[in-house]
Amino acid sequence: MKKLIPYVLCASLVLGTGGWGSPAVAASPTPHVAATAQKNKLVPGVVASKGKQASVIIEMSEAPTVVYSSLSKTKKGPLKNEGEYRKYLGQKQKQLIAEMKERSPGLRVKRTYDTVFSGMAVTLKGDDLQKVAAFPGVKRIHPIRTYKALMSKSAPLIGAPDVWKMRDGRKQAVTGKGIKVAVIDSGVDMNHPDLKKNMIGGYDFVENDKIPQDEVGHGTHVAGTIAANGKIKGVAPEASLLAYRVLGAHGGGTTDWVISGIEQAVKDRADVMNLSLGMDVNVPDEAVSQSLERAVKKGIVVVVANGNAGPATWSVGAPAASPNIISVGASTKIIPSPVVQVVGDNKKMETNLITSSPQFPLKGTYQLVDAGKGKKSDFKKIDAKGKIALVQRSGDDVQEVAENAKRAGAMAVIIYNHLKGDWFAIPMETNENDEPDTKRFVPIVTISGDFGTHIKNQLAAGKTEIKLSSVKREKMVDFSSRGPANGIWDVKPDVTAPGVDIVSTLPRSLEKTGYGKMSGTSMATPHVAGAAALLLQKHPDWNPEQVKSALSNTAVKLKDTEKKEYSPISQGAGRIDLPKAITTQSLVVSNRLSFGLLQPKTGVKKIDRTLRVENLSGKAKRYAVRAELDNGKKGIRVTVPSTLVVGAKSQGQVPVTMSFNTSLPRGIYTGAVFLKDGKQELKVPFIALNEPKGYEVITSLGQSAYIISPDGKDEHKFTLLTYYLAVVPSSLKITAESSEGGKKYLLYQTNNPAAGYTDWMWDGKDSKGKKLPDGDYVIIVECEYLGKKAEANFFVLIDTKAPVITELTADADQLSGKVKEAWLEEVSWRLAGEKDWQIIEDLNYVEDGLFEFHHAFTKGQLKPGKNSVTLRVKDAVGHVTTKKVEIALPQ
Repeated sequence: MKKLIPYVLCASLVLGTGGWGSPAVAASPTPHVAATAQKNKLVPGVVASKGKQASVIIEMSEAPTVVYSSLSKTKKGPLKNEGEYRKYLGQKQKQLIAEMKERSPGLRVKRTYDTVFSGMAVTLKGDDLQKVAAFPGVKRIHPIRTYKALMSKSAPLIGAPDVWKMRDGRKQAVTGKGIKVAVIDSGVDMNHPDLKKNMIGGYDFVENDKIPQDEVGHGTHVAGTIAANGKIKGVAPEASLLAYRVLGAHGGGTTDWVISGIEQAVKDRADVMNLSLGMDVNVPDEAVSQSLERAVKKGIVVVVANGNAGPATWSVGAPAASPNIISVGASTKIIPSPVVQVVGDNKKMETNLITSSPQFPLKGTYQLVDAGKGKKSDFKKIDAKGKIALVQRSGDDVQEVAENAKRAGAMAVIIYNHLKGDWFAIPMETNENDEPDTKRFVPIVTISGDFGTHIKNQLAAGKTEIKLSSVKREKMVDFSSRGPANGIWDVKPDVTAPGVDIVSTLPRSLEKTGYGKMSGTSMATPHVAGAAALLLQKHPDWNPEQVKSALSNTAVKLKDTEKKEYSPISQGAGRIDLPKAITTQSLVVSNRLSFGLLQPKTGVKKIDRTLRVENLSGKAKRYAVRAELDNGKKGIRVTVPSTLVVGAKSQGQVPVTMSFNTSLPRGIYTGAVFLKDGKQELKVPFIALNEPKGYEVITSLGQSAYIISPDGKDEHKFTLLTYYLAVVPSSLKITAESSEGGKKYLLYQTNNPAAGYTDWMWDGKDSKGKKLPDGDYVIIVECEYLGKKAEANFFVLIDTKAPVITELTADADQLSGKVKEAWLEEVSWRLAGEKDWQIIEDLNYVEDGLFEFHHAFTKGQLKPGKNSVTLRVKDAVGHVTTKKVEIALPQ
């Protein structure tokens, strides 16, 4: 069975992310089940502050409509079409909202989602977050995040205008001419004046027609960055564009649409594919990833957004985690960052801006005060009025600190790391106009632990004034997803490009000017796709691996506020430098090295790898070779030959050997191999992992059905549960835990199961073949690896019984009653002798699986005399209950 997983755009969206396809558990859980279901439901960034209002997004256990409608095409889903499921989902939303309001009376629903996301945006008391999280129908609770644009021009930053002045082998300007770039996205405004000359074809896989019109703006923006050729210039302004619409009107798409776009791009002989979309799971070989890997083997350069889930480690999504595509992280352009200097001290210390924070001052002299950890109690002990508060970090979400400082009258906050080194904070919430919320927050910046400690010591010595200035340079942006890639244990992203406040084309139906700014790794990705088009025009014989290596080998390393290079899992090889990439005379392949996942305390491990060096020039070259470690220097040794000689137009090899002492602390260790030929230096980042924290041993990836009826129709007899194992665990056990009483049933167990994807079929029986009773179940796939347990949860309802009509009343005016059913699909009626059933729209959830319905007869629906009315009630797996009632009207 094919799996259909949703994809969303990797731009600045206020959308939650997470699992797709676990159903609600209708019955109230026992305390034990509640504890299981509640585990890890609060996504980092959700702050449960007592006595304060919290604005969050509730993700429901039910799948969003686009996922369910796609799953129903496999004939394994319980509902027939999108309309029916959307209606059902609306009922479930009303039910969950009613339940949540019982436990959190002040809860206010701001917006509901049912298309690409299943849930609602709500405001409630922070004290009530854990109560709401306890509901089985709540899958996760997400913070509301907004990403703010900062600057404009971007193509010059990667050197595109310099490349346009070059000539290819046919003496033509290197502008992308003759290169086909496929934009697999939300479509393109094909009549935009800056794009229409470049458009040569496409298809709409959402509506199945030949006009991939963009209703969102995302795809048009991406296309403009690649190849706009009018008022603004894309990176490759004369490249040909193919547009494939695989994301719908709400910005979401499913696996079948995305794969269709990929296949058509291959058929249409695209040279480059741009996919500014992704799924919030860090797995390397799901269906879309496999399709893209095959496209690369066909000779197509594939460029994918790394995701917007940063700055957390392991936050790269799929298909960016695929090994042979080019995954792209996002950097800022040259922006001014505040610099702090204590008056009377020479040390200048750079800070990091926080997305959507009010503007931090860039100059002037201010009073500074130590505010501890920024709690209310800390501010009560000091006079912060009109001063800048120095605060020690206690988490990644700084909003509470900014609010406390606002109440205390502080003018701004500098928050320093409690550990050594630089750090990023989670982006802040904006106001109703999507602007920094100056009424709620003071300006706030982050600073490294070393800098913060230095400032604190100066304060303790009586130096209470600071002078602010600014410095302009590029940085990694906080929202850009970080690696490594789970399961293949490799560096991701591959490279970085500008992704903040990118000006590009927009559909004129959405923006009258036809232009606008957007931010995200979606905006960084087309810079690299356009760069690939220029490389292929200049070097038509290059394959995808060579294009990738050219961009990576020559990239510019970006540095943090302490002027230390960002880790390869943040920036890959660095921000692309197009002139250097296109003029390089040497290539090092692969563009990165992985020494794999090691088990701790297993002695010294020796791992061998090999790099291929291609001398593209007409002369022999002598390379100076060296390896450098970023960390772990006391326990790791990387050996390379000191020199390598490669003949003209020839290839050579560099053996790279790592000796790794696994008694080193658990963690991620990185570095790079460098090859220097005169002035040019090429680099290849590498990574080794000593059983680090944070990666998911097992990942839940969805299920084919959420409700099953083992005794019913074939399509409802079973569900396929899909999960991914990043390693080979010593054992794996699958159990079903009932929501009523918490009873557990063993379904399956094995030792040393294979790593990778598994589709496990469950037909409602335990390991001995005995049928489980009707009810809601949490299916727990639990595995053990190196003595530690990890699990993935699924939610399944077994329903072998038909709905029960508990009450039915009818008269000349109306038909009403009540129905008992956990997963009610439809209530309808018809007169004797009529063919069509009339759907009753007025259907409401009452409590505990009880629904009430009401239908007011319109004039002419009933006839004079005796009317025999049949009521029909259907559940989600096809069980039907009918009941007849007689209604007499005067003759």
